[in-house]
Amino acid sequence: MRTEGGDFLEKNSAFAEEVRRTLVDLDELEKELKKAAKAIDTATELTSKYKVRLNSLCEGTSAAAQKKVPTRQPDNGISQTAGS
Repeated sequence: MRTEGGDFLEKNSAFAEEVRRTLVDLDELEKELKKAAKAIDTATELTSKYKVRLNSLCEGTSAAAQKKVPTRQPDNGISQTAGS
């Protein structure tokens, strides 16, 4: 004790308290990081889900558009001229 000084125990106690506070802070950070990771995973899943839905909507729209392409009317041998 004489080589460390009279306040060795007080310094050690203060240091131990600081370490405890730091560990509590680290636990809080870990909880927040887990929440953030979960939010990122959820956003990734939702993005994939909506991408699939959007692709299916686009495919459905283009398929419907192709079905509605106007076809040429048969000529029936009658010529139409302007003004007749």
